[in-house]
Amino acid sequence: MIEHTTEVPVRWSDVDPAGVVFYPRFFEWYDLGCELLFASLGLPWPEAFPRYDIVGVPIVESGSKFVSPARYGDVLTIRSKVAWVREKTFRMEHEISVGSRLCSTGFEVRAWVGRPEVARRDAPRPADSGGSGRAAPGSVRPDVRPDVPGLSPALFARIAPLASGRRSTVRTITRVALVGLLAALIAAPAAAQTVKIGFITTLSGPQGIIGEHMKNSVELALDHLGRKVGGLDVEMIYGDDQVKPDVGKQLADEMLKKHKVHFVSGVIWSNVMLAVAPTVTSAGTFMIGTNAGPHELAGKMCHELFFTTSWQNDQTPEAMGKYMQDQNITDVYAMAPNYAAGKDMISGFKRYFKNKVVAEVYTQLGQQDYQAEISQIRAANPKAVFVFYPGGMGIQFLKQYAQAGLRGQIPLYSVYTVDEISLPAVKEAALGQFETRYWSPDLKNEANQKYVGEFRKKYGKAPVFYGAQSYDGIMLIDAAIRAVKGDLTNKKDMIAAMRRADYKSTRGPYKYNVNHFPIENFYLLKAVQNPDGEFAMQIQRTVFENHKDAYSAECPMKW
Repeated sequence: MIEHTTEVPVRWSDVDPAGVVFYPRFFEWYDLGCELLFASLGLPWPEAFPRYDIVGVPIVESGSKFVSPARYGDVLTIRSKVAWVREKTFRMEHEISVGSRLCSTGFEVRAWVGRPEVARRDAPRPADSGGSGRAAPGSVRPDVRPDVPGLSPALFARIAPLASGRRSTVRTITRVALVGLLAALIAAPAAAQTVKIGFITTLSGPQGIIGEHMKNSVELALDHLGRKVGGLDVEMIYGDDQVKPDVGKQLADEMLKKHKVHFVSGVIWSNVMLAVAPTVTSAGTFMIGTNAGPHELAGKMCHELFFTTSWQNDQTPEAMGKYMQDQNITDVYAMAPNYAAGKDMISGFKRYFKNKVVAEVYTQLGQQDYQAEISQIRAANPKAVFVFYPGGMGIQFLKQYAQAGLRGQIPLYSVYTVDEISLPAVKEAALGQFETRYWSPDLKNEANQKYVGEFRKKYGKAPVFYGAQSYDGIMLIDAAIRAVKGDLTNKKDMIAAMRRADYKSTRGPYKYNVNHFPIENFYLLKAVQNPDGEFAMQIQRTVFENHKDAYSAECPMKW
């Protein structure tokens, strides 16, 4: 597919008294984008029209969707592409944005209008089958091609059938001109295309261990795909969000503007995701989440360009809430970090746990010392404790809980706390503890066994769910690009492909809900020690089958 990008400033003559651009100006910029695209192909209109006997390319249909205003002083980015080329018409599609903010989308259908029966002096006159020295009416011989710059025999043979059997009139382009222009257009994008994927995660500080697992799993996925995605060369751009929403947004902006990525993926933390996802999708770019699942993005903020290969935050604690309710456990003390996901986790837990919750405690995100909170637990003397402490937070909490002697006194239940990252660090301090999750290394399916085995072989340790989700994210992107045969501009069909989840996921087959969050199983896991001495999580039972999130009804998307 052929694309071109240019920038234009908004001048005073472009705006109304309020400083907002007049809407007809957008159509002028669409026209400019079309003209400059052809010029970028070596086909500037003042030269190309007479060369190919074209009167012009008038618009026969157009339309525009206005998303947000452009104002005086803005610098607009105009992205134009040729969507398709036919015998008599071609379609241009345009996006106009200010930075990562989309202002408008538009399209033009233009007609090829040629001169009436122009006899080109430099065009060859091949003999017909009878040897008369003239071509049969309406025919184009595949072995003889017109004198068109840059037209190879292979391209001519590919295009000639489109041009044959057509009479040239004032309403249609001459056969030679049609062949020449189509050849130029089709040949132009022949250079190898590279899909660019930005991956945002945490690569520094105590939480950097999570990002390391995610990055390693992305690289393993690329190995399994032959270092290509969707059959295209791939360029990965990694970014460290430092667990900060503003840094995450800056990374997303840089990936969009500087690197011009086709996809942004990753993101551990829900507060970072809430800053990154709208930035990406408003720029018309795919956001493929591989961990954070804030309820806002599952509900009213859902977007056709946002997909996740993980879960909605509430779903996993919903499973734990159901299990603990079924066990008739009561007087539960609940704890989580004070940020978007922490609140979603407690909310999800209480949706299915209907017995008494004696306290809800929210601690600082990234906190490492829990002595004061553990003293409060001892004083409250609940029947059980439910926590959500991912990454380094979980390692410290588990160690300190055991050191305080509470493991044998007050049962501890958790989500995203005891995992393949924390187990090697806490070991016996987590033995026998229950978690709920959608994935486990011992899931028996082809994709998961390959992923787990190859991850162990390459990195010398067990993978974790953060990595499995990230591996799946690359596989989802690969399936989408393959579905459109490498046409990265065909977002409509890539969306349709991703909605089918037509790839081999590490969790096994699953479906997408209307909000692009998975409908999937959730399991009860237990921390055990294998005969070889390794500490691991093992599936005990299925808590939910094909479990949907609680916010999909709020999503306005319909498909």
